[in-house]
Amino acid sequence: MRLPVAYLLAVIAAVGLPLLRTERLPDLNSPRGGGIPVLCGDELTVFCGHTDGFVRLGSAEYFKDGRWNSVPSVYPHDNGFIVSLPDGKVLLGGGSSDNFGIGQDWGVEEYDPATHRFRALGILDRKRSGCSALAFDDGRVVVSGNWYAPDAIEIYEPGKGCSFVKDVSRERYSPCILRSGPDGILIFGGRSNYGVRLDGTVDRLRGDPFHAALLDEWEMLPFIDESSGDICRIADFTYLLLARRDADGQVAPVRLAGEDFGLLDMEKPLPRVSPEGDTLRWNAGIRVDRPSRKAFATAFDENGRLYVVQIDYDSTLDGGKARYELWRTGTDGPFPLVDHWLLQGGEIVTVGGTGYADDKDIPAANNFETSRQVHLFRTGPAPGKRSALPGIVAIVLITGLVAGALAVSHSRRGVPEPAQESPASEKPDLMDRISCLMEQEQLFRKKDLKVADIAQALGTNTTYVYAFIKTRTGQTFTEFVNRYRVHHAQELLKKNPTDRITDIGEDAGFSSEASFFRNFKAYTGLTPMEWRKKNQS
Repeated sequence: MRLPVAYLLAVIAAVGLPLLRTERLPDLNSPRGGGIPVLCGDELTVFCGHTDGFVRLGSAEYFKDGRWNSVPSVYPHDNGFIVSLPDGKVLLGGGSSDNFGIGQDWGVEEYDPATHRFRALGILDRKRSGCSALAFDDGRVVVSGNWYAPDAIEIYEPGKGCSFVKDVSRERYSPCILRSGPDGILIFGGRSNYGVRLDGTVDRLRGDPFHAALLDEWEMLPFIDESSGDICRIADFTYLLLARRDADGQVAPVRLAGEDFGLLDMEKPLPRVSPEGDTLRWNAGIRVDRPSRKAFATAFDENGRLYVVQIDYDSTLDGGKARYELWRTGTDGPFPLVDHWLLQGGEIVTVGGTGYADDKDIPAANNFETSRQVHLFRTGPAPGKRSALPGIVAIVLITGLVAGALAVSHSRRGVPEPAQESPASEKPDLMDRISCLMEQEQLFRKKDLKVADIAQALGTNTTYVYAFIKTRTGQTFTEFVNRYRVHHAQELLKKNPTDRITDIGEDAGFSSEASFFRNFKAYTGLTPMEWRKKNQS
């Protein structure tokens, strides 16, 4: 039986991908999703978050003597800010006032890792959730961001508390806050305090806002971690961030130097799918290891496997291009969906995390299921061992073995070796069969529709179907399906003018109201309500 070329290439790439060395560390005392890890001296500490049932946690846990130790906090800070202070203490503030990520809160407190105790410090200038912070060298802390409530800039001063500074030109959720100079602070981000995509306006702590054209096209992924600019800094007032392009979902590193935003010059773009053909969800944070001049980011595929990209940015400091290497876990997972923390030299730890939403093509958090798991991942060869063959050598060897095996198989049967064909040309009628599944059977209305469902219906493999759709349409599987869903929703909006918008989105196969609104506007330029009004007869 002849194997599809796309499938063989995916298998070869997957085998050639270097594997992360994985170590399971002792479990947390409490299942914890949305917890924020911070390295306090030599103690890894995870703060707050929520537990099973989306219930807020008012505690921290620090790792010492081979086990996790629990410490009660004064307030819960699920979806609040956490920032390291110059004296080694940690400042926490705001967060959801109720379980399920609802509401905003006032409380501010300080954690001292020397005593493992929390101390209340008063309240914020306003209730906040989905906020970020950045510390000055003198201990003052800039705070901004909110969720479903008004935003502004305020400053916490030791011994004085929090005070209002100024309004922002764009109210933001979980904004990026970074230093642009000795006294300069920039505040920017891709989503408003109601979840709407923002333009490229950047606020300054001092001075008027300005416009960064790059941020009109690329949406900055928010910080979902300890809000310290040091974790992504490559030089003084120069940072690497992760952004996603609106047009096609491509993810790329952005270099911010002072107030200048630009894409990091890469030899090749970061991957959007795994070698097996699964869509990758890139996490928000880039972690920089300045001694090695390397940066790290993580991604999950739809099966919960973890991938790590190691970006060698050293050559870009002299005008060259950055290279990257992609690693993956040796086990299939699933690992809990969680952000990562960089320890040193490519050592990455994940602490707790959430389960996976069942109705998502791209991995999304199920905040009602949380995890105790803690994992340590290492890139590079094991200490004291020689490196394995470089990936390119392994691919060449495996390609030769596969080709040889196929040639032997065909020679034994007396069948001549067929010419290689592209996925688009292998079966001319395959697109018609896929279209039939969508247009006649309306398979797109299945909320948890995956590439595997199409492949099963067609009697072929997942990787081949994904490659075929990408080659023929130029779209990812998710984009391809969502176009059908939007078109179906448009028909329903015209035929049923009194039906609820949310019901129409659900009938079209969208997993949530937010997903429906986001995709509908991306394809039509209008919200569903605006489109209905414009097209009423």
